[in-house]
Amino acid sequence: MGFWRRISTAMPLLATVMLHLHVKSCPEDQFELPDQICCHFCSEGRFVTKNCTRNKNSVTGVKCSPCSECADGMQMIAPCTSFTDTQCSVKGTESPVIDPTQALPVELLYVIVPVVLILIIAALGYKWCSRRSASREPAEEPVKIMV
Repeated sequence: MGFWRRISTAMPLLATVMLHLHVKSCPEDQFELPDQICCHFCSEGRFVTKNCTRNKNSVTGVKCSPCSECADGMQMIAPCTSFTDTQCSVKGTESPVIDPTQALPVELLYVIVPVVLILIIAALGYKWCSRRSASREPAEEPVKIMV
């Protein structure tokens, strides 16, 4: 009976060890998902945005996106990895983390700023001209009401 007692107490330990000794079955250039699907890593400069999936008899590949670069005035706090995009924050701070794609590109600012200035100047010019023309027109005589 001592033999069976030793085996029954060792079984949970043996089962735990066996679960942790899972042998990776994917090649080096692929990663394994929990349901034992092997997916290809994205190429250099890209990261996985959607894992591969298994449909009946076929496997659909991963979806990759290019790694972002931090915009001007931002600093990189975490580089792009196989599974995450570049993480950026405002220079001199560590947080809040800002998605690099949310920052306006500098080229767009070169267009927006002049357009806004032209609109402001045009509005001020219109207001100034309308005041000058209003002051030149003769005033209307007040209407006299006879009672």
